[in-house]
Amino acid sequence: MKMTASCVSSLYGLSADFGAQFSLIRVVLCRSAASRRPGPSKNSRLPTLIDINDHESVFAKKRSTLAAAIMLTSPGIPMIFQGQEMLETRDFGFRTPTPVDFNRAADPKFRGIVQMYRDLIALRRNLASKTGGLTGQNLNVFHLDDGNKTLAYHRWEHGVRATMSS
Repeated sequence: MKMTASCVSSLYGLSADFGAQFSLIRVVLCRSAASRRPGPSKNSRLPTLIDINDHESVFAKKRSTLAAAIMLTSPGIPMIFQGQEMLETRDFGFRTPTPVDFNRAADPKFRGIVQMYRDLIALRRNLASKTGGLTGQNLNVFHLDDGNKTLAYHRWEHGVRATMSS
């Protein structure tokens, strides 16, 4: 399963015909194409779809955080689902409320992931005045290797650059 498929396709979704105006209205989110196949609930969260037997495994955590890093460094408006920053694994109900267990934010198993979201959001907002490239709408994917599962791209705004790789 390519769990970052939606994030990666959003990187390629920036059309030269629409330019920067298009990316200002585009919402970027991370989900899996598996959510449209039989198996786990279609409202299952990403960690559940990544590792159906152990939603809190290292594998599920690493893949989920990689998807978040791509989402938060892509142009567009990032959409973070309620509890995603704490790797919430309970099914998300669009029509029924799903209470969030905020104790997970202080849990040592998830504290680092919550901090990663804080750090990525700070980088995206250029709060330390060092990542101005992430505030722009320009994007160039300069490396994609499916065989080695690597992706590298850079973003820029007014000559300020930010380069990401996974």
